[in-house]
Amino acid sequence: MMITDINYLLEREKPITEVIKEVQFLKKIADNFNNKSTINLIYYFGEDKEIAAQELALKKSVLLNELKYDKLVFLNMSDHEVETAIHQNTKKYAADIFAFPNRDKSFLERLTSRDNTKRLILKSNIPVLVF
Repeated sequence: MMITDINYLLEREKPITEVIKEVQFLKKIADNFNNKSTINLIYYFGEDKEIAAQELALKKSVLLNELKYDKLVFLNMSDHEVETAIHQNTKKYAADIFAFPNRDKSFLERLTSRDNTKRLILKSNIPVLVF
């Protein structure tokens, strides 16, 4: 199996230091398959497109500066219905894997909560990596 594209959900609340570690981890996985893998960072803020664009620009600047990895694509999904947009994005970029960081929730909490992550994982048509 060759991984050429990884979709990674960039969480707004997560400190940038954790995001850097998670993207570095995904880069290591991708590099084990080939060195041309792209990591698509999907960002969702909510209804305010201007604030989302500003936040994403700041995160993008920090990540590109810290990681020195030219295969990062930053996608702002703030002006879309998240679930639909992410599935469309997966098709558009022909992503091979969808990566979700493991939140500080137990397995039972993740199964019973009503969050978007669970729905996205259950409806995904590509392999999902929860790390």
